[in-house]
Amino acid sequence: MQSPDQNVERNRQLLLDRSLVGLKKYGVTTERNDLTVNEWLQHLLEELLDAANYVQAAKTANTLCGGGLAEALQQCITSMLDSGYNKDSVIIQVATEALAVHQRNTHAASSAALDVLAERQRQINAEGWTPEHDDEHDGGELAVAAAAYALHAADHLHPQSQGDGGDKAPTCWPWHNAIAGRGEGPEKSEPAWWKPGKPRRNLIKAAALIIAEIERLDRAALHDGGDQ
Repeated sequence: MQSPDQNVERNRQLLLDRSLVGLKKYGVTTERNDLTVNEWLQHLLEELLDAANYVQAAKTANTLCGGGLAEALQQCITSMLDSGYNKDSVIIQVATEALAVHQRNTHAASSAALDVLAERQRQINAEGWTPEHDDEHDGGELAVAAAAYALHAADHLHPQSQGDGGDKAPTCWPWHNAIAGRGEGPEKSEPAWWKPGKPRRNLIKAAALIIAEIERLDRAALHDGGDQ
């Protein structure tokens, strides 16, 4: 019977491969009866100590590499091979697979995407724009705010942009007459919450606001039982 979980199937294959490697290397299987319980425990202890050493090697490499997981995994694999560990051993295969997965995920998530997600989290933590807060803005304000930041970036990137120009909030900014509550509203002749920056920063804000709007629409659809 095959498991629907591919991780289980990978482990099954690794166990089989490891068994064949051990049989080829030692000429016996784990069904051998020439070892005492204490001898089996000694083998287990040695394997666990090796594992502890590999964990320490990975942590050290991770620190030396400035927290880079890929470098840490590669250093760990290299250390294990240098110490005489068989390249077909389970732990090296697992580390190699983890490295491959990390590299695929890292490639998929660019620095731009990570910056957008970080900005979305900042909006929640620093600005208080929580999902509950966003749900109160059900008139498309978040989408319009995203458009305003994107338009402001376009004004500085393209000579034929249709924005208002300069650093003033575009006329589409949804909170021209609002009071932000922190001295940022009309009392300073500034649209509430408008905080323009350089084009890249504005695009990051725009993308984060788009995510917020999509999430709000998803929550509303879930609540209403329909699509948005």
